[in-house]
Amino acid sequence: MNDYEKYMDSEMVYENKRILGNCMRNSYDFLMGNKTLEELLDQDGNPYFLWNVIDHDNLTKSTFEDILDVMINYYEEDEEYEKCAKLLKFKTNGKDEHREKVEETYRIREEGF
Repeated sequence: MNDYEKYMDSEMVYENKRILGNCMRNSYDFLMGNKTLEELLDQDGNPYFLWNVIDHDNLTKSTFEDILDVMINYYEEDEEYEKCAKLLKFKTNGKDEHREKVEETYRIREEGF
């Protein structure tokens, strides 16, 4: 691999990490109720998320819980344990008013429905 290829690889890794961080922050802020979807979509740059926030009909409960697990693992690796705790509480507390709103908005459904 020549120097240019090494440089391009490092730039791609940096860009992928930046996009992943953007996905995590936006998804976290939305799920925790820190920002509305409109606020996140109106911000400068590309508002990335871990799921298609525009498609309200194709998110199953198992996929939603997988997304929460990915976020918990990401913040654990980043040693942001407060965020991990909040996400875990959000995941396990099905009666949370904000979670119910998210599930209603995205019509999160059981598999096969």
